[in-house]
Amino acid sequence: MSLTEIVDGLHDRFRLLTGGSRTAVRRQQTLRASVDWSHALLTDTERRQFRRLAVFLGGFDLDAAQTVAGADDIQRYQVLDQLTLPVDKSLVLAQNTSGRTRYRLLETVRQ
Repeated sequence: MSLTEIVDGLHDRFRLLTGGSRTAVRRQQTLRASVDWSHALLTDTERRQFRRLAVFLGGFDLDAAQTVAGADDIQRYQVLDQLTLPVDKSLVLAQNTSGRTRYRLLETVRQ
């Protein structure tokens, strides 16, 4: 595949990376299978919160997460506890900058 073809295919990254080793574990054969497997590890509450956090394109802080994710069945004070779980599962990245923690979802995972 040429560089131009790869760049053109990046708009649909799940279709671009589909030819993994057939001897590998199923979740390691394609990008979609890997993301699906990681998503399946989340509880129902984590999935709801994760979907709510996907609205943030460039990242977010705890206050923003509490505003968006702290609704209905998730209380604002529970958001931090619930947020650490997808961080532990590498679905959300936590970065400490200047004494403040910012979170972000990888673009592939966010979509």
